[in-house]
Amino acid sequence: MASATYLQSLDSTYEDGTSRGVTASNRRQIETYLAAETLAIGDVVTFDYANADDGKKTLYVKKASKAAAKRNAIGVVLEAANSAGSFTVNEPIRVVIGGIVSAQVEGKDANGDSIISVGDLLTAGNVDGVFMNKVGATELPSAIALETVGSGAAAALKKVLILRNT
Repeated sequence: MASATYLQSLDSTYEDGTSRGVTASNRRQIETYLAAETLAIGDVVTFDYANADDGKKTLYVKKASKAAAKRNAIGVVLEAANSAGSFTVNEPIRVVIGGIVSAQVEGKDANGDSIISVGDLLTAGNVDGVFMNKVGATELPSAIALETVGSGAAAALKKVLILRNT
């Protein structure tokens, strides 16, 4: 079942004092998918568009990249959705498809090394499962950087705001 996108509350805690969750307004949207390949927390993912079964094209996710059939990043892996905590093929995983999450981001763009500043648009990178700085007109924006990344920096978990692409 899809998670709701409407504003739940402006309070950060319930009446009994317990936390409401990720943010004060609980605006993060999470969906459960099946892994088409081994994944990890923070991996940038897309649908498995190349799956032979049409019904599975949007049921399975794999690492996004600039490569054909992997370009449209739809979210970031948040956690395993099974009791074993497994991220392997056919296992359910939870993916943030809208809101703030830590994602793999590297200090590059389509042309090479590039500093990423807060507010820069991000797109699926040259490396599978990683965001990079969006500079080209044909690259699809998938997130907004919420932390600075140094030019040429290796992929590391950085806070991003996922733009809803599903």
